Amino acid sequence: MDRRIMHRQWMGVLVAVLACLAVAQGQTVYTQGADLYVGDDLIVSDGIDADSVDADTIDAYYIGYSSSPDGYFDDLDADGYIGAYSTPFGIFSNLIVGYTASCQSDLGVSGDLGVGGKVYSWDGYDPPYVLYDRQTRDGIVEKIKKGVSPEKQGGAVLFFNGDTHQLETYVPAEGKFYNLSGAVVQALPAVVAPATQYKPWYYLDRHSGQVKSFPKPVSNRYQLKSGYRLDDATGQFLDIHTGQAVAREQAVEFYNVAEQTYYDLQGRALRSERDQKPVEYATQYYFDRQTGEVKQMRRPVRQTYVLKKDFRFDRKTGQFTDEATGKPATAQEALVLKQQ
Repeated sequence: MDRRIMHRQWMGVLVAVLACLAVAQGQTVYTQGADLYVGDDLIVSDGIDADSVDADTIDAYYIGYSSSPDGYFDDLDADGYIGAYSTPFGIFSNLIVGYTASCQSDLGVSGDLGVGGKVYSWDGYDPPYVLYDRQTRDGIVEKIKKGVSPEKQGGAVLFFNGDTHQLETYVPAEGKFYNLSGAVVQALPAVVAPATQYKPWYYLDRHSGQVKSFPKPVSNRYQLKSGYRLDDATGQFLDIHTGQAVAREQAVEFYNVAEQTYYDLQGRALRSERDQKPVEYATQYYFDRQTGEVKQMRRPVRQTYVLKKDFRFDRKTGQFTDEATGKPATAQEALVLKQQ
């Protein structure tokens, strides 16, 4: 191999190692164009400001992008603000969140926000206009039966009736449809009871400061597996880590509410929520450079595979190598299961 190529490769490794050491010492890290790969957790007590981020989980006080905000996350949890172009106002040009996004501050989206599920709000909406899709009364009854919790059945559902070309309201608890003048336009033979299952959803009431909850409807659903995303520009499923297009069968899973089990599209069980054990946590201390105080955080205790000493992994070839002999090694030979 050309010595210059080897030199660049080893310099990249050296820069990554030095970067990790600098992080441990609380210093600012500059990788000078090289990639920084962290096989375990990267603990940052201040913030992350990068051109792009590719991670399974980001849990930080704030996250900012100074250039192209093309980070993709399975789970995004920020206690402060999330910003793009180094703005502290939480403005996104492009954000894809696969599962859960929790933001305890204001969130501004400069582009379009697509929600495949349902939008919940405990305060209100303030839009310049609202577009109502064409619906039928039967369709609305079915949607509300599956998607609205019992204590909300007494509210009114506003929708556009495509058959009458009128805005109408439906009150599930009464089984009646009204026009906007308040006159009954149709009464169902009987009140349609909710047909779904529920789980508690807790939230902080920003006006009272109290923790409240309500039964959130849950139903059978198809969803993306962790590590995959759907490209809205091409309709292709992509592996987040490799960027390669994959088949729908590889990227999508099905959740059965009654069984609390996830299945692949061939009907094979992948995992069950009933078998999940409570998460154990351990205390870890860190130095807060903003306040000069030693603080602590609770990190989940988990089992992960790590490289054994004298083994290395080549991300370009996917090969493990025994550095003592220079020969290829199997995953069983190179990895060890560690609790941390």
